Amino acid sequence: MPRHFEISSLPNVRVVITSKWDRRYTSKIIRQVESFYVDSSLDNDADSWEITLGDPTGEYLAMMNRDNEVRVQLLSSEQGAAGHILTGIADDLTYDQDGAFTITGRDYAALALDSTCEPGRWKKVKPQYVIANQARMLGFPDSSLNNISKWKKVIKTDGSETYWEFWYRLVRNDKAYMWVGPNGTLILNKLAYTDMPSYYFGTP
Repeated sequence: MPRHFEISSLPNVRVVITSKWDRRYTSKIIRQVESFYVDSSLDNDADSWEITLGDPTGEYLAMMNRDNEVRVQLLSSEQGAAGHILTGIADDLTYDQDGAFTITGRDYAALALDSTCEPGRWKKVKPQYVIANQARMLGFPDSSLNNISKWKKVIKTDGSETYWEFWYRLVRNDKAYMWVGPNGTLILNKLAYTDMPSYYFGTP
């Protein structure tokens, strides 16, 4: 479900950007968030996002260096909505004449979508263990895989799949789903379709 917010609706918003600011990768906290947009959905693609920052003096132009990776955490300290709004990797950055930085990117699912899984074969293993090890290798900050995978005699991939395609195939075989949380955690779980809805329209 797409979400778009202006800074007036969430005044306590800040972005933590990790990039090569000087000679090494460090993190900066930036509070000049003008607006942001997050496309959040449960599917097998990476969710896209866009953040606009005010930078009239060009303080953050180091992000534009072509070899610098840019990772973003958008945080809110708003009461009742505190915590991560998104964690992702930048795909494109633009800087306009009005001193506004626009950063667009995808969530951490991009790490697995953009990487081809090497051929492999595992015997007598639960898929969650294979997925957890590969996710750690790719750079996911954390994983919440729960104990829902069943033991498999053989798991294999021939090198024609991305990591995400390989994982998603394993997860769906166990009738579960996979997505990435706002803090970058890879999540494997079943959906609670059996729960009865508990909401009203109008006055109950």
